[in-house]
Amino acid sequence: MKRIALVVCSVGCVSSYQSARVLPTGKTQVTVAVSRVQALEDGDEDESVWVGDLQVRHGFAAQFDGGIRLSRTPGGLNSLSMLTIDPKYQITSPSSSTAVSIGVPFGVAWEEQGSDFEDGIGVIAPTLLIGTPLAASTELVFAPKVVVFLPDGDTEESEIEFGASIGLRFTNSARTWAIHPELSLLLFDPSNGSEGGETAKILSFGVAVSAGN
Repeated sequence: MKRIALVVCSVGCVSSYQSARVLPTGKTQVTVAVSRVQALEDGDEDESVWVGDLQVRHGFAAQFDGGIRLSRTPGGLNSLSMLTIDPKYQITSPSSSTAVSIGVPFGVAWEEQGSDFEDGIGVIAPTLLIGTPLAASTELVFAPKVVVFLPDGDTEESEIEFGASIGLRFTNSARTWAIHPELSLLLFDPSNGSEGGETAKILSFGVAVSAGN
């Protein structure tokens, strides 16, 4: 599961690459991101991975939007992918200076080796997004979350991990474009809960560019 978790941490389960505010009703936004993911276990650094991310979001109601995301590592013969659905509800009023939203991204991650597809792993990641304006066109977005790996062919029980992301979102007043650098962290148990196991840290840093109507 560790290799799949590298992809999971770069997409909707740990990184966000979005505002804490929902999109206005009828608005659509496309986001492209590139992230560098690094696993740290027992003080050692594992090989880092580049991940590309494509996200499309749409505003469905005054305080609700949703999106679909596809993330993938480079390499045609041996790659990791994840597809995520990401609904988000804004708790605070649209006129509030600080925005607080709840997102529940869920999806499946899988590994491809040539024409062979490994069994996928289902993931759900309830997320609290908090956005605070630092300037008229800059938003600080903090997003703690719980990441639940659903049982697969190798495990009979769900695994629960914790993560968070923090980023700066630079945009214009109409929110038709944005640039969003972000740092994320996932605390991951490579021993699957066995006694004496140590928690690994999976770090991700990337930059996203968004555009829409």
